[in-house]
Amino acid sequence: MSTDEQNCFTEEPVKENVEIIIKDAWLSNVQKRIEETKLVNWSTQSPTIFKVPRILKETNPNAYEPRFISLGPYHHSDTELLATDNLKWQYLKYFLRHFGINNLDYYHNLIKNMEYDLRRAYSEDLSMIPSNDFILMMLLDGCSVILKILGKYKSAATLWADVKIARDIFVLENQLPFFLLEALFDSASLDQPDSLSQNILGYINEHTGSDLELPSSHSGRIFYHILHLYHSCIIVPVDDPTPTQSSTSGLRRKLNKLLRFRKNQRKTQSEFTWIPSATLLEQAGIHFKRKKNAKSFLNITFKDGEIEIPQLQMDDHTNTILRNLIAYEQCSAEAPTYVTSYVHFMDCLIDTAEDVELLQQDDIIISGLGDSDEVATVFNELFKEVVIEVKEDYLADICEKISKHRNTSYNKWRAKLNHDYFNSPWALISLVGAIFLFILTAIQTIYTVLGYY
Repeated sequence: MSTDEQNCFTEEPVKENVEIIIKDAWLSNVQKRIEETKLVNWSTQSPTIFKVPRILKETNPNAYEPRFISLGPYHHSDTELLATDNLKWQYLKYFLRHFGINNLDYYHNLIKNMEYDLRRAYSEDLSMIPSNDFILMMLLDGCSVILKILGKYKSAATLWADVKIARDIFVLENQLPFFLLEALFDSASLDQPDSLSQNILGYINEHTGSDLELPSSHSGRIFYHILHLYHSCIIVPVDDPTPTQSSTSGLRRKLNKLLRFRKNQRKTQSEFTWIPSATLLEQAGIHFKRKKNAKSFLNITFKDGEIEIPQLQMDDHTNTILRNLIAYEQCSAEAPTYVTSYVHFMDCLIDTAEDVELLQQDDIIISGLGDSDEVATVFNELFKEVVIEVKEDYLADICEKISKHRNTSYNKWRAKLNHDYFNSPWALISLVGAIFLFILTAIQTIYTVLGYY
């Protein structure tokens, strides 16, 4: 047998052995990963504080991140926010000295006993954060929020931070579990007749210009975090909520939202009950009116050709709050998508600066953003990359009524007349001239006929 033939026979077993080793290594690694993976039962263990999905965050990254202070684990290591750590220590020292049990061991044990549930409240894996670091983070951040809500620690050195912190408290990724705040609040010796929920609501009303009330059943209600409390308060005053809203399976809704995000799919315009812009509706004889004494900006009504909309002050702060409320609705298995429906409705109404100016004339929109074009752009971008179940759209019935009213023969004729002849001064002048010429021609014809007889 030649040397080449011998080499050929010896190479085959070697190759097979290498393939077996590679396969065994692959099997071992995959098996190890499977064993290390923890199964999560969504029906009993659903997180409530979420990282905003990338596809949604890309529309306006800054709106979903804290700018001044980090609360919780998601932005704890952001270098731009580390400068406020000294402020957190000031809050902790003041809390322990004036209100809390001045015993760090007590608070270590308090938070340690709830650490497992605190970690489960977040949608991301926090196993890389050591236990003592996690406990300290929760203590510092929780005491800071309690003092800001109660307005207890104010000095010339911290007054400048109030507005900045107020903005960051509404960011979804910056939420703290409500039961942590309750535990710290209950441990404090406070001269406070109101509950933590009532104090937080007062803070929300102060910083959003609202007059919200807690849900009537709030005494037995579980709030997940401050943003959830705010969301719960704004959806309660809405008239005639969709009956199927509460009966929808939370797990099914969560799966639908997750799959839609993964596939980057959005509902097409035809799947919604579409309505024209505000200027086109006005031309069709549908008028707008500011709804006074509304408890929630979501409480939109339509009757006898008139749309009533509560006033909304649109600025950077409002833009941030709306975006984070929408993000919460998109991520939560339980939250009804009322804010998403509201933004879709306003997105339909506002196409151009003229639509914004019309709503400003009716005192429905107050702008703190600049010109009308900027306001229109903000509303148009709010609805980008969000998903909504048609059966959960609490404004679908109102949109349908508006469409039916607009599509009556008289209103369609009126809209066409307004659009074709009253939309510009030259078209109006031409129409008046044509009518005047017609009248003169008719008079001349009459006189000619009378002269003949």
